[in-house]
Amino acid sequence: MDARIMDLRCFVAAAEESSVARAAERLAISQPRTSKHLIGLEHAFGVELFSREARGATLTASGAALLPHAREVLAAWDRAQRAIQDSKGG
Repeated sequence: MDARIMDLRCFVAAAEESSVARAAERLAISQPRTSKHLIGLEHAFGVELFSREARGATLTASGAALLPHAREVLAAWDRAQRAIQDSKGG
């Protein structure tokens, strides 16, 4: 899977779970790997996307601005993958 798509999957999961650890569980990957994807995305955009606290992670204003777009990108990616799979069958 493309690294940036995985970055976005980790971002959306962490945003929805309000926790990096729960996002990692949901995605069935390690917590350090999930954190690495989130940090990579933050570096790519040059902003903090989460305020990390002992009780979880909350979106910053930049994270909240990114979330609907990240969901759109992931939905489009999933549709494209399905279209490709469907085209193989015909």
